[in-house]
Amino acid sequence: MWNLLTQSYWRDEAFSVMLASHPLKDIFSLVVKLDHTPPFFYYLQHFWISAFGSGEIAARSLSLLFHLLTVYFGWKLTKSCLVGLAIFLNPFLWNYALEARHYSVYAALVLGGVYFYLAKKYTRSVAFWSLALLTHNFAWLYFLSFSVLYKAKKLLPALVIGAAWLPFAWQQISRLNQGMWLDPPSGWLWWLASFKAFTTTPLLTWLSLALLVLSLVRPKKLLLLAVAPPLLTYLISRFWVPIYLERYLLPTLPLLIVGAGLSLKQFKWTKYLATAYLLVLFVIFIQINQQTTKAPMRQVVKNIVSQIQPEEIIVTEQPINYLEVYYYLKQSGKENLLYSYLYPGEDLIPYYVGTDLIKPWQEIVGVPEGRPFWLIKPDAGVVRYE
Repeated sequence: MWNLLTQSYWRDEAFSVMLASHPLKDIFSLVVKLDHTPPFFYYLQHFWISAFGSGEIAARSLSLLFHLLTVYFGWKLTKSCLVGLAIFLNPFLWNYALEARHYSVYAALVLGGVYFYLAKKYTRSVAFWSLALLTHNFAWLYFLSFSVLYKAKKLLPALVIGAAWLPFAWQQISRLNQGMWLDPPSGWLWWLASFKAFTTTPLLTWLSLALLVLSLVRPKKLLLLAVAPPLLTYLISRFWVPIYLERYLLPTLPLLIVGAGLSLKQFKWTKYLATAYLLVLFVIFIQINQQTTKAPMRQVVKNIVSQIQPEEIIVTEQPINYLEVYYYLKQSGKENLLYSYLYPGEDLIPYYVGTDLIKPWQEIVGVPEGRPFWLIKPDAGVVRYE
C-alpha cells in the first residue's frame, strides 16, 4: 500500500490537484473549459488539500476514504462480510482508491444513492444521487438505469438538481468533436475485454466469470443496473463518439459484486467458491501493493533540480508528462524552465491533455533554440543534451 500511496503523481492527478488548488471562484469555469466532468469533486478536493496539503499521501487519502465508504455500502446492501471484502480487495477498485482523482468518490456516491433508496431513506438517496451527478457525467447512466429499473419517482429532485449542470456538460461534450484519444470498442467480445480490465489477472477473470454465471440462475436487479451503463456506453461509442473507458464505469464493479453476492446467497454451496475467490483476491492484493505503477517523476525532477545549471532548461518528450513535471518543479520554483515537444505528427497540444491549465500551448512548445537541456521521457528516463 505504501508504494502505491507515495508514488509520484501522473498527469491526471497533477491536473486535479493543480485545478483544485485554484481559488474557489475560478474552479467552476476551469472545469467547464478544461475537463469532461462536473465540478463537485474539485470543490471537495479544494477543501481537503487546504486542510491536509497537496502531497501524494494527503490528496490520495480522500479517495481511500470514499473507497471505504463504497465497501460500507456494499456490506449494507448485502449484509455480507464476504462482499465487503471482495470490494475492498478488488485490484481495479484499489488502484483508484489510491489515486487523487474523482473515481472512488463517484463510485461511493452511486452506491450510496442505491443503498439509501432501497432502504427507503429517500432524502439521503436524493442527496447522494445529486452529488454523483455533479461528480461524473457518466453517473447519469446509472441514475437513469436505476430510475427505470426501480421506477424511482422519488428521485425527481435529484433529476432537477443534476439537470442544472447539463448545459455546461453539453459544452464539455461539444469539445469531443475536436478529437478523443479513445478508440471505439470493437467486436462482440468487447465486454470480455472490460471484464479482464476489472479483474486484472486471468485466474481472477475466470473465477469471477464463474461466480457471475452462477449468479444469473437467480439474478437480482442490481446485476442489470451494473450491466446497463457499459452497454449504453458501448452503443454511444460505436454510433456517436468513442467514450468507452473502464474507469468511467467504475461503479459497475461494486454493483456486480453486490448483485452477484445477493444472488449467490441463495445457494449455500457457493460459499466454497466465494472463499477461493477471496483467497485469490488477497494474494493479488498483496502483490499489487508491492508494485509501483506510475513513473517516478518526483524523484527525476528532484535529481535534475539538484544538478541543473543556470543556462539549462527542461523539456518533456511528450505533452502528456508536462503537468506532473510542472507540479514538482513548482515546488522548487523552477517551473518556468519547463517546455515540451509536441506529439509526433501533431501541430498542437490536444486540449484534453490539460496543459491550458498552466499556459497556452504555444508557449509550452516554444523551446528556446541553442540552449542545453534535460529531456524527460514518458517512462521517467532522462537524457542531458549540452
